[in-house]
Amino acid sequence: PQILSDFGVIAIPDRMGGYTHNVAVHVVTADGRLAAIHDTGDFEGIIAAARKALR
Repeated sequence: PQILSDFGVIAIPDRMGGYTHNVAVHVVTADGRLAAIHDTGDFEGIIAAARKALR
C-alpha cells in the first residue's frame, strides 16, 4: 500500500503467506509527515520526538 512506501516501511513475507512483524513507534506530525521511528522501549526518545513534532 501507498502508506508503507510513504513512511519507508518494508513488509517482509514469511513462509506461511503472511508477514514478519516487529514493533516500533512511528511519530507523525500534524501535517502527516514522519518525524521519527523509535523502539518501543525508548520512552525518552519517543516523548522527545512527540514534543518536537507538536511544535
